[in-house]
This record gives sequence, structure tokens and C-alpha cells, in this order.
Amino acid sequence: MDKLDGAKIQKFYEEVECVWPTNDKWHEYNQKEIKKFIHQFRFESCEILNAGSGGNDYGLCNDMCHVDIAENKIKNFKRHYVSNIEQMPFNDSSFDIVICVGSVINYCDAIIALNEIARVLKKNGILILEFENSYSFEFKDTEAFKANASIVSTQYFNQSHKMWVYSLNYITNILRNNNIAVNTVYPFHILSSLAYYYNKNENKAAKYAVLDILFRYIPILRKYSGNLILLGNKK
Repeated sequence: MDKLDGAKIQKFYEEVECVWPTNDKWHEYNQKEIKKFIHQFRFESCEILNAGSGGNDYGLCNDMCHVDIAENKIKNFKRHYVSNIEQMPFNDSSFDIVICVGSVINYCDAIIALNEIARVLKKNGILILEFENSYSFEFKDTEAFKANASIVSTQYFNQSHKMWVYSLNYITNILRNNNIAVNTVYPFHILSSLAYYYNKNENKAAKYAVLDILFRYIPILRKYSGNLILLGNKK
């Protein structure tokens, strides 16, 4: 599998002030949807790993463990480890819950990273995983569209930015091979991804995200969402 430049990615995230761009309606919506999904659950007396946290605890009142490649994003948390999620410094079956959101998996080899996440997750543990979808309308007319895995170039903080995009089937198959069953698939940025394909402006396209509330229940449309959140359980 091809690789991204890990050192370049680390340098980028160490230098940006915040991993969520300000005054950016597209990423504001991403953060809102992720936080809303996470807050459906009560995480009491649980060992939580925030894998690739970027310093965001999503408002959870929990002494969670933060892992990230950029130390300056997580150094203020009591429990923090500077590490790539493809190789983490934890024993097997250490956590009840693993949260890996903010498209962290899109900067990794999904097979290696998800194998590692499955390793540190306890039996009957919960995984919340969010990633950018290769079926997104954004990639229409490119080689990446509907690919299992493909490297794409996107705009992030007004810079050209490379990352992987993955199909839902590809990710769910990797999880299945690691004894993690996906129970919920939550798509967002559906019509907005199509709008972005045409106007190449995230702020303008983001206004169409309000229609996700309808389109995520239409099978023929939901599979083309820009982002997916999965809820899985380890058997």
C-alpha cells in the first residue's frame, strides 16, 4: 500500500493553531455532527482512548487517554501519549471505548491502524470511527471515486493536502476481520459534497448539509456522503 509522508503530516499538525479551521462552516458542521453522535452515549467508569485526538475531548467529562502525533495539541491533558495510531504504547485489551474521529484514519494505512485499534480494545468494547468516504460526490470523475482506498489531494487551511479516502465496504471488512461488528453507519455531508464538486467552495457548499437530516434515510443518496461515522462492537 502506498504511504503518505508521516513527517510532513506531523509538522503540519504541530504548526496549525487548531485542527478545526475557524470561520469554516464545512468543518464546523463536521465537528458538530461528530460531537452529536458521541453524546448519544453515556461513558461512565470507562477507559476511553481518544486516538488522534488533536486536543479535542468533545466535551466528555472523563479522564480519557489522548494519543496524537502532535504533542503540542495534547500536552495539557494528564494522560497523553505522542504516537501514531498505527503503533500505540498500550497493552492488549486496555480500553472499553476507542474514539477515532476527525478523519484521523484517512492519514493512516487503514489496515494497520484498525488492527492496532482492535488490539487495544477490550472484548465487548465500543469503537466510534469517522472517516472520509471515497464514494463522496466530491471525488466524482476522479480515480478515487468508489475506490477501496485511494490517495487524494484536497484543500485544508487553504493548502493542498494529501490523504487517503476509503470505501465503507473496505473499512467494514477490515473491522470484521478484527472481530468488530458495525452496528450503525451515520452519513453526513451528502448533498453538500455534490455542491462542493460543482463550486469547489466548502463554505458555500456547507449550507446544503442541512438536508442531511432527510437524505441520510435515502439509500441511493446516503452512500455518496462525504463523511461516515461508524459504531462498532468488538466480539
